[in-house]
Amino acid sequence: MGVRSACLVMTCVGKFKPDFQSGAVLDWGCCCGRLISQMRKFVPPANLYGCDIDSAAIDWNRENISGPHFLRVEPYPPTPYADRSFDVVYGISVMTHLDEETQMLWLRELKRITRPSAILALSVIGEQLRATNMPASPEQQFAEKGFAAFVPSYSDSLAEFSHPRYYKEAYHSVDYIAANWSRYFEVLEYVETKHQEIVILRSP
Repeated sequence: MGVRSACLVMTCVGKFKPDFQSGAVLDWGCCCGRLISQMRKFVPPANLYGCDIDSAAIDWNRENISGPHFLRVEPYPPTPYADRSFDVVYGISVMTHLDEETQMLWLRELKRITRPSAILALSVIGEQLRATNMPASPEQQFAEKGFAAFVPSYSDSLAEFSHPRYYKEAYHSVDYIAANWSRYFEVLEYVETKHQEIVILRSP
């Protein structure tokens, strides 16, 4: 799974920034390093950064994945990263677990820490998975707004990393992304896959 995700990120980002391996690359929400451990095969490890709210995962990464720089961050921004730190940011299965307000906070923060013309690859739950996974309760909200989030049964079990009910399941329409994420970034492409879709953005 990590190899496939790394190849997908490489392909999506490389289309718009072919030389991105020479820049600073952030794995936003790196968890236990499944993806960043594979990215080391393509990007100089010293150019890789990983952050997550899970302190245990960050500690494990520091002990077991040599090269990248790992940092535990708070559930809400800001991060300790300086302005314009990164040329590339990817976040796989992060926006899929945040409510709308928290997503906007993080989009603003990602804009702050990315350099001009940086490329971002953020995953969302696509139409195919939405049809099978989204319960009936948020359907009306999604139909009206193009966005819906609800608290899944596993949310409280992850409260140690943030607080109860922090983790959501979030669903976006393409039109919603175009209308709202474009307040922070240029929306370049929406890539459909068999799993989560990838939204490609460019920092102004």
